[in-house]
Amino acid sequence: MKLRDIGNSFRWLAGNPVVIVLAVVASTLSYFTGLRAFMQGVCNSIGIYPNWAIELLTFCILLLLIVVAASISGYLIDKHYRRGLRIYGRSVESVLWGDATGERIGEFQRLRSDAKNSMLIMGIGMTFLSKDLRYMKSLLDEDLTIRLLMIDPGIIVSTPSFNPNNNPSVMIESSLFDSYFDRRGYSQDIRTSFKRLVDFILDRKRIENKKGRISLRMYPYFVPINVTMVDESIKNKRGCMLIEWCLPFSDWRMSTRLSRSQDKSFFEVISGNIEELWVKSKTVIDDSYEQQPRD
Repeated sequence: MKLRDIGNSFRWLAGNPVVIVLAVVASTLSYFTGLRAFMQGVCNSIGIYPNWAIELLTFCILLLLIVVAASISGYLIDKHYRRGLRIYGRSVESVLWGDATGERIGEFQRLRSDAKNSMLIMGIGMTFLSKDLRYMKSLLDEDLTIRLLMIDPGIIVSTPSFNPNNNPSVMIESSLFDSYFDRRGYSQDIRTSFKRLVDFILDRKRIENKKGRISLRMYPYFVPINVTMVDESIKNKRGCMLIEWCLPFSDWRMSTRLSRSQDKSFFEVISGNIEELWVKSKTVIDDSYEQQPRD
């Protein structure tokens, strides 16, 4: 081990509040328990007489016992809550960023570029994705299966009207929709994005020997989250996702990255719900080859 590593380890120990608390507790208890007298007898029997050595040994053993007891208690509490919540995972980190920041968009692109087999992209409107169709083509050229899932633009209307013969799950007034996401004209941007994606897939339908496959579905619900999952197959342990929650009435997004290998329970709960939404959504178009009529 290098001296730098040893120094970093000591700095971590000195700056870790849990270690400091446990050390204080162990140091205090070592003077008020029978352990010190017991250790003094043991040390004297093997020829150790200095008080500082006996006190150090007593402190180390007591600290070890406290750590073991705390670990066992934490495991039992964890196990109890795991049964109650049916979900458990390590602490995950989230970041907060603006809607159009380059860092946010770049993070999604980096994750998508890591895909080896498949990808599911769920976006409110796919507005940034649909503006870079060359990037989409480059992903498909890697022979990926790409599934796009977005809100049905038809449920965002200028003036909601309630027709008993045509009652969708939800109807949203466009001005309120724009206000919720703090983006003027966002509802119109979504319609434009939808058309771009449909036209892109329609053009691919005419290509006979193309690489990859892409399909588009839409859902008639209001779900203010964006998700990208790559290699999301249940049998594939490489799966990763980037999920972000849209904070209401602002352009701020709170984003969390999860992987199947490190956050299995969280990953499977979220991916399972997204898959259920995919199944319930309406197919718009896919790029299966469309045989052209002959003259």
